[in-house]
Amino acid sequence: MELSNERIASLLNQIGQRDEAAMRELYKAFSRKIYAYVLNHIKDPGEAEEIVVDTLHEVWKHPDRFRGESKFSTWVIGIARYKMLSVLRARSGDHEELDEETPSEDAGAFEALAEKQRREGVQHCMGKLRWPRLLRSSDARKTRSRPVCFMPGRRSKTV
Repeated sequence: MELSNERIASLLNQIGQRDEAAMRELYKAFSRKIYAYVLNHIKDPGEAEEIVVDTLHEVWKHPDRFRGESKFSTWVIGIARYKMLSVLRARSGDHEELDEETPSEDAGAFEALAEKQRREGVQHCMGKLRWPRLLRSSDARKTRSRPVCFMPGRRSKTV
């Protein structure tokens, strides 16, 4: 979701007044791009997520630091790059040098994030449902097994 410069300026102003809804909107608009950029360089989804959170926390703490001299996405990726370099330096040299390229639109990183979000969503929904227990009937008198479903609070063994 691409936000206009005016909308970004408005959101930053609202964030300066500690408007959490404005921060959520900014997060939704830029977190995937930041994640893709970071994951493209450090290849660790957990660390990439931490860097996204740290980056956007910096925006939350200091929204007034964006002066509008560049695109907002360039500015926020710069913050992420600084945080990422700090993490890489802490790893004590087991990293490759980063070039000064612009953020990657790497579909692989976007797909990794999308897959993670889908998986978490499905797990969340499954946790809210009352699922039946499926068992296999192993009655020796029958020639084939068939699924039997037990629903909590029901007497019938079929769906």
